[in-house]
Amino acid sequence: MSFKPCVLITLIALLCTLAARAEIPVGSLSGQVRDAETLDPVIGAAVMLRNTTLGAAADLEGRFEIQNIPVGAYVVQVSAIGYEPFAQTDVVIRSGRATTVTIELNVLAVNTDEVTIRPTFFKQTTDEPVGTVELSYEEIRRAPGAVGDVSRIIMQLPSVAKVNDTRNSLVVRGGSPAENGYVIDGVEVPNINHFPLQGAASGALGMVNVNLIEDVTFQAGGFGARYGDKLSSYMDLSLRDGNRERFQVQANASFLSAGGVLEGPLANHNGSWLVSANRSYFDFIIDAFDVEASAIPWYSDVLAKVSLDASSKSKLTFIDLLGVDHSHIARKSALDNEENVFGTADWRVNTFGASWRYLWNNRGYSVTSLAHTYSSWTSDWSEAVTENRLSRNESDENTFRVHNENFLRLGRHNLSFGADAEALPYAYDRTFFETTDSYGNTTPELNIDDNNTAAKAGAFATIHLNVTDKFIASPGLRADYSDYTSNSTLSPRLQLNYQASRATSFTASTGLYSQTLPLVLLSQNSAFKNLADPQAVHYVVGLSQLLSEDTRLTVEGYVKEYEYLPLDPAQPELSVIDQTNDQDGYTAHESLRDVGKARSSGVEVMLQKKLVENLYGSISGSYFRSRYRDYTGIWRDRIYDNRYLFTVTGGYKPSPKWELSMRWVFAGGAPYTQFDLAQSTAENRGIFDNSRINEERLPDYHTLDVRVDRRFNLANSNWIIYLSIQNLYGRDNIASYYWNQVQNKPDTYKQWGTLPIIGAEFEF
Repeated sequence: MSFKPCVLITLIALLCTLAARAEIPVGSLSGQVRDAETLDPVIGAAVMLRNTTLGAAADLEGRFEIQNIPVGAYVVQVSAIGYEPFAQTDVVIRSGRATTVTIELNVLAVNTDEVTIRPTFFKQTTDEPVGTVELSYEEIRRAPGAVGDVSRIIMQLPSVAKVNDTRNSLVVRGGSPAENGYVIDGVEVPNINHFPLQGAASGALGMVNVNLIEDVTFQAGGFGARYGDKLSSYMDLSLRDGNRERFQVQANASFLSAGGVLEGPLANHNGSWLVSANRSYFDFIIDAFDVEASAIPWYSDVLAKVSLDASSKSKLTFIDLLGVDHSHIARKSALDNEENVFGTADWRVNTFGASWRYLWNNRGYSVTSLAHTYSSWTSDWSEAVTENRLSRNESDENTFRVHNENFLRLGRHNLSFGADAEALPYAYDRTFFETTDSYGNTTPELNIDDNNTAAKAGAFATIHLNVTDKFIASPGLRADYSDYTSNSTLSPRLQLNYQASRATSFTASTGLYSQTLPLVLLSQNSAFKNLADPQAVHYVVGLSQLLSEDTRLTVEGYVKEYEYLPLDPAQPELSVIDQTNDQDGYTAHESLRDVGKARSSGVEVMLQKKLVENLYGSISGSYFRSRYRDYTGIWRDRIYDNRYLFTVTGGYKPSPKWELSMRWVFAGGAPYTQFDLAQSTAENRGIFDNSRINEERLPDYHTLDVRVDRRFNLANSNWIIYLSIQNLYGRDNIASYYWNQVQNKPDTYKQWGTLPIIGAEFEF
């Protein structure tokens, strides 16, 4: 058979067409460069992609755009006259997509010993302890073992104790999960988790889509006066803006949930919008395949943001975060799976916030936000063996909040000040039915029917004194008042920063911190309004040392002294603020006294390497003690006292298409109390051996999580397919011991076994 010339020409033409289409896909980079203190645009800032000739200059609004960038990960270097140069790593350019970044530059010190100032890869702040950690979007997205939950990413830090794989509770420097605060784009959010515990800022899984997070700042202690009503930590999340140029879609799916993101510009391109929605489908799988499961949970969430530039100096931002959760455990399933309780629970949480930011002509800025949070809990739980009812809950909580914050540059010095106020209407209809407590005592039925409105207000001010070019002192004061308890607190704060060189800095901070007890606990008895607010004094010292331009070592030591913690005379050996359960949050109490004390102290070390070439990672470790003084005056270990933590996390990117990452965690066993076997067997329920409260320890915890990412960059779309394996070598980690009422014997709750997770993200 002969081969006709026209066929050959056609094939050559086709191959040429395919070759043209096979050119390296490109994307774009845009964003804004601004002063880290005043938030004013840095006009004329030079933005370059490292090791390329691609770059741009910031315009009169500090904005820049670089087009036709080959896909891949880049280091973005930014410099401007009068400012410290900065380099942001791990900026991923995707095919047909507009990647956005916000770069903040610090003013250059007057005196410098270097002729050529090299850019730093770590954000430097003068009013935060060195242990403050900032994570970028890409560091958050790819974290192994996190299952898309920002709180589980924070768990890799040396300041956060290891508790339980099935919960994302943050236990920061020995404090309880109720001691942490969350802020999203300047709006305080009481809880960012699905299946939240009432009165405690924790849950099972985060409901903030990590694909919308631009960066996260986590402060584990010693934070400034702008933050109030929390004893341990604050997590500050910044959401990225939507695409200002064109409409874009992203879809994602894993074995946990499926969802997507829509985004695009507002009219005239003076703003943007984006919305994310996710829904789990575990309940569908159970129904479709008739799978035996003790619990049938499902969850869904929606996160939306609208940004509008009202003028060159004024910006409006609106956010909304909604979470809807449901769980049902049938009695038969509970008995078959040897669970002690059965019942149904529903959760509804929504926060809407509006913020207005105004710039003051290169002098500073003001941010004012209004927010409303609605939280609802509906549940009914009973014992599986006896069918005795344990609790019933129909609760609604509302928080209306206004917050104002201002920053003013005063020559060499700076002043920040502001105020906030909250109205908290609530309606509690709760019943704790008669039962036997962990002491073997019969507790009477407690009915709570309370409708009321509480109010809180606070004000703060901090002055940042540039004593010398190298030494900065930041004294501050915060005042808080609650009309529900009539408690008022003055909280002095002090932050010291000494910049010995561009590579070495020392910080020290101290302050008084107070926190009102959760209303769900105070409402159990009108006399609880007379309880003092728990307080803690923080003492923190730290060292930060740049070992190279992309590697930093931090060492931090701390002491936290607690006072006025609530204790129950009927359970004198237990710490009330630590006693929460997965069903009802805080348990019932007839009487409380504010005489408890606690103390946490420790040393934390972290070595962190940013992704500049193809390797990144961190090694961190800590040794700490967390103890409390019970009602009898005896000092005991708190249930979160792991003593020592060690984490290795990192990754390797052999090419723009492939990425391998891992995390290995080792933690000392947490304290627990043994059961009195004779009494527990006689009553078929767990009764503590009160002579040995928290004297035993769980086995040490360790696990290895790995993840592989593969990118596919098409002409105008992108695929990311990943495989993540939790607990690769199948370690049997113990979450807790419990009394198995079905078998009438002690038993164990185990943490996650080997768990493979396959997921995909599609952008177009």
